[in-house]
Amino acid sequence: MVLHLLLALPLLRTLAVACLAGFLACAVPRASVHIQLLCLVTAAVAGWDILDTGDWAAVRRGLESGIIFGAFIPTIMLLRATADESPLLAATRARIDAWSEGQRELWVQAVAHLLGSFLMIGGYVIARSALPAELAEARRVRFAESATRGLGLAICWSPFFVSSAIASQLVPSVPAWQLVVLGLAFAALGLVLSKLFFYRQLDAAAIVVALGGSAVFAVPSAVLVALVIALSLASGLRNLEAIVLVVPGLCAGYLATLGWPATQRALGRVPATLARLSDEVIIISVAMCLGAVIAGSGAGTALSQLLIGFAAVPPVLILAEVALIAGAGFAGVHPMISATLLLPVLAEVHRGIADLVVAYIVVFGWTLSSLLAIWTLPVASSATCFDVPVRRLAFGRNLRFVVAFGVCGCIALAALNRTMMN
Repeated sequence: MVLHLLLALPLLRTLAVACLAGFLACAVPRASVHIQLLCLVTAAVAGWDILDTGDWAAVRRGLESGIIFGAFIPTIMLLRATADESPLLAATRARIDAWSEGQRELWVQAVAHLLGSFLMIGGYVIARSALPAELAEARRVRFAESATRGLGLAICWSPFFVSSAIASQLVPSVPAWQLVVLGLAFAALGLVLSKLFFYRQLDAAAIVVALGGSAVFAVPSAVLVALVIALSLASGLRNLEAIVLVVPGLCAGYLATLGWPATQRALGRVPATLARLSDEVIIISVAMCLGAVIAGSGAGTALSQLLIGFAAVPPVLILAEVALIAGAGFAGVHPMISATLLLPVLAEVHRGIADLVVAYIVVFGWTLSSLLAIWTLPVASSATCFDVPVRRLAFGRNLRFVVAFGVCGCIALAALNRTMMN
C-alpha cells in the first residue's frame, strides 16, 4: 500500500487487495466469535450480491477502501512505541504532588487528550503512572472518567484515529484540515462543558496550572498534526495516507537521537502489539466491504427511500444519524460498522447536508460512543488501566456529559450546515 501511494500503479493496488484478502483468510479463523459472526454475515451478503449481479465490483471496492488500514494501524503502533521511549514523560511526574484533587482530574483529562491525540490509550498509561499507586476506588473511578473524556475529545479532531480515517474514506471530498479544524472547535465545546459539569470548584488560576502541567505535550502533538495536514494539502492525499507516509520517518529520526538500545526496545514492542490488534484490521476491512455491498444493493435503496422524508429537515436528520451511530455503539455495534452501512445508503438523503457535516456526523457519533460504550477501546482500556469496574464508566458521571455534549454538538452541526448550504 505504501508503494502504491508513492507510485500509484494499478498492479500494486491489485497486489495490496490480494494481500489483504490473504490476511483475512488467515486471521478470521483465529478471531473472536463476534468478529467471526460479522465476517460470516458479510460473506453471505457479498456472495448473494455476486450471484444476483454477476459482478464482484462492490466487494472489490470495499476491499480497496480497507487496504490502507493495513499500513495505518502498524504506523500508529510504531508511533506509540516510539513515544514510550521519550524522557519527557518521566519529567512530569513530580509536578502534580501539591495539586488539589480537581486539578489532578483536569490534568489527567488534558494529558489523555494531548497524548491520546496520537498515542490513543498510551496516554492512559502515562497519566496513571504519575498518580499515587494506592488510590481508593472512588478516586480511581473519577480519574478513569477524566481520562475517558480526554481521549474521547481527542477523537473529535485528531487525524490519528480510525474514526477520522473512516470519515475520510466515506466522504473523500472533505480535506483533512477541515475535519481537524471543526473537530478542535468541538473539543473546545467539550472542554467548556467539562468545566461546567466537573470542575466548577476550580478557579481560572487553578485551571491554568493544571493545563500548564500538560502543555509540555502540546508541542509534539501540534508538530505531528501540522505535518500530516501540510502533506495532505500539498499532495491531495487523505489524512490517513499522509500519516502512513509521514510518521515512520519521524519515528526513525527521533529514535536515532535516543540511541540504538531505545530503538531496539521500541521496534521490539511493535510486532507483539500488532498481533493483538488483528481483530481491528479484520473488522475495519469487513465493515468497509459490507458497507460497499449494501450501498449498491436494493436494501440500500429501500433504506434511503424510507428516510428520504428527513432530507427536508436537516437538523432532525443530523440528530438521528448521530444518535444512531452513538446508540448502536452503546448497544455493541461498533461505530465503524454502523457508519459504513449508514452513509453510503443515505447518499441521496444527504443532498441537503454539506459534505463536511456528513463526514463529521461519523466522527461525532463515534466520539459519543467512545465516551460510554463498554465495547470500545477507550472505555475498556480506561477501566483496565485505573482498575475500576467497566459498568461504573458506562453509567457514571460521563453519561450526563455525553447527553449534553451530543445535543449541543448536533445543534452546532445543524447551524454549520445551514451556513454552508446557504
